[in-house]
Amino acid sequence: MIGVFLWSCFVLLGSGVYVLFGITQISSFVILACVICIALFLKKREFFISDTQETTKSNSIISLLIPFLVVVLDMYVVFQIWQVRTDAPLQTPWTSESIWIFAVFSTTTALLVLNALRAYSRWWWVGCFTHFFTFYGVAVIAFRYGFGYDPLIHEAAERYIVKFGQITPLQPYYIGQYAVVAVFHFLTRIPIIYVDRFLVPALASLTLPLVIYHGLFRKYGVSVKRARFFTILFLLIPLSELTFTVPYNLSVLYAIWWIFFLPFFGKSRGHEMTIWGIACVALVTHPLLGMPLIAATLLARMYQRFVQITSCIQNIIVRLLGIAIIACSIVLLFGIHRVLQGELFFSEFSPEGAQLFLSLFKPPEFALDSDPSLKFIYWYEYAIKVVIPLGVFVFLVFRKKLLWIEWISISVLGGILVSLAALATVIRIPGVLAYEQSEFILRLRDTIPWFSFPVLVCGIGKLAIGKLSKVVIVPLALGVGLLASMSLYLSYPQVNSIRPQAGWNVSKYDIEAIHQIEKDAAGASYAVLGTQLFSVTGLREIGFERTHIAIDGRKFHTYAIESKELLFPYASQALYSELSQEIFDSLKAITDLSILYIVVPDSWFRKDATVKEIRALHGKKIHGPPSLAIYRFSL
Repeated sequence: MIGVFLWSCFVLLGSGVYVLFGITQISSFVILACVICIALFLKKREFFISDTQETTKSNSIISLLIPFLVVVLDMYVVFQIWQVRTDAPLQTPWTSESIWIFAVFSTTTALLVLNALRAYSRWWWVGCFTHFFTFYGVAVIAFRYGFGYDPLIHEAAERYIVKFGQITPLQPYYIGQYAVVAVFHFLTRIPIIYVDRFLVPALASLTLPLVIYHGLFRKYGVSVKRARFFTILFLLIPLSELTFTVPYNLSVLYAIWWIFFLPFFGKSRGHEMTIWGIACVALVTHPLLGMPLIAATLLARMYQRFVQITSCIQNIIVRLLGIAIIACSIVLLFGIHRVLQGELFFSEFSPEGAQLFLSLFKPPEFALDSDPSLKFIYWYEYAIKVVIPLGVFVFLVFRKKLLWIEWISISVLGGILVSLAALATVIRIPGVLAYEQSEFILRLRDTIPWFSFPVLVCGIGKLAIGKLSKVVIVPLALGVGLLASMSLYLSYPQVNSIRPQAGWNVSKYDIEAIHQIEKDAAGASYAVLGTQLFSVTGLREIGFERTHIAIDGRKFHTYAIESKELLFPYASQALYSELSQEIFDSLKAITDLSILYIVVPDSWFRKDATVKEIRALHGKKIHGPPSLAIYRFSL
């Protein structure tokens, strides 16, 4: 646990230095020196009370060979993914992968389960670390230039911070990630792209097995074998959030740490400060999870010291109070944001929002021609993300006697449900697109499975797993392996008859097109209208510092990446609705741009209509890379 505490100190120190002075080579070494001093101070004092050490182990040949075989098979999976690594547009890593990848992963998971329950040795942890990285590291391996919009925008911000020290005006969002990536870069000289890309998958792979195991074994009261078994069982939850690095995903990892370390709260001053530290680093990384974690930590203090349930009425009041506190922490976050944007705290009630809230818990809808195996996989996702967690919540609601840790679980789960209803119906976030509003709601909904996991484990942990016969353990291990392979499939974007939406990665053609445009402009002032993914790739390549100034004094980037930016409405109209001469006339009137480029990917749903409109306006096509078309207009 001391490692988690030192990491919290590292993040908080980095965030403070970032705000006050900016991240530089010198400040990075100062932060490292401070963390080393804290570690030396803790070494001399009994800051943490030592825990009971595990004594169960085996030195048999089988117990040593199984982890070795697990590592070899995991390396085979990683190698196969690397072999099909592509620079071309790719909607999902599974389009070019063989089904044998899932068979090998399932087998490896089953071996880890058998090793944990029957022939355990300390080498089991090595296999566990590699297996978790195989699960969470596919995106890092498969996508050379990255996948999705959010990771690229944050990487571009980190490049800017390394170059200039800060992004101004300063804001309290995301600094937990920005400071960590920048400091790591200065301390190790590893390029930003690799520090950023590997941060969440690598940190999750190295910490989650230990955090889950120690939390279950030492404080949730689960036996040694069961704790190892449930550590592997955590892979049954599809967690796309831990497959790539963005501030929210990093805060998800912190929240999982918090969940499993929460029972240590109050054991010693060091343990208590660690829980508070995790909640604080989540807050400075992404407040969507940071705010409820801070509120839940306050609840933990209240439940441990002040709550004594003596009647049914008190029982109900305390449960409702806990739910209200968690819900208010999330609603306040967005309500205050609305006020700062000049809006009322609450927006008008939205009937469509009520339908959106109910749709969060609807069973999956299947296409008529979908494969039966796909239907089974998506029913599994529905069960693991909705049915089982809500079942745990209902069980806790109607249970009469609850431990304080179960009080926290019911408060967090209930608070999330209430805040989901509020965000869907009476809290509209100003300044974001419609799909971004839904994105926040979906993110909160997907926290329910792992917030309920420890309570679920404690409930089924009473099973006599350690006494199961070999006849039962082998099918159990194979079943866990099958479900883990399904979870692996679900944790990454898929394009099939059930989920047909596209989610393109950045390809080498995008990079080539950006540099082709730069060359064609030959130093002239230009702007580019393109998809959001292409635009953020452009900013990552040419930098945030490339800006233009409109006649009214507004600054705007060469590539539009934010809905409030000057170019964004023009990009949306050109690609989503209809390209007209008014776009060029308006830009000519309010800017001093010389050239306007419009980039249309081959995969774009309006490609044919957009190209037809461009030709009608006499756009000049530039010879560029395949998979997208570049058109030039003189203003």
